[in-house]
Amino acid sequence: MELQAAIAGLAALKERCAVSVFTDSQYLQQGMDRHVARWRTSTGWRNSRGEPVANRDLWEELVRVSDKHHVTWHWVRGHSVNEDQNHCDRLAKVAARSAARAA
Repeated sequence: MELQAAIAGLAALKERCAVSVFTDSQYLQQGMDRHVARWRTSTGWRNSRGEPVANRDLWEELVRVSDKHHVTWHWVRGHSVNEDQNHCDRLAKVAARSAARAA
C-alpha cells in the first residue's frame, strides 16, 4: 500500500517539482534512499540475499514517477505527534472503510 500511495501521489503531479514525501514506512523511505540505486545497477533487482526484490514492479513504477521530480524522502514515526501523518492515517482509514462498504 505504501508504494502504491507514493506512486499515485507523485503521478498526480503535472509539472516537474521538488517534493518532500513523508511516510511512516521505513520500507518505503529506506528502499528509495538506500536500496533502489543498488537494485537498479549492481544487483539486477536482487536483495542482499540474492533473491528477486519483492514488489519489483511497484518499485520500478515508483522510480519512474519519482525520477520526474526532485524527491526527498522523510520517515516519521507512525501514530506519533506528527499531525500531518495522523491526519493522513485518518483519511486512509475512512477511505478503506468506504471501499469495504462499496464492495
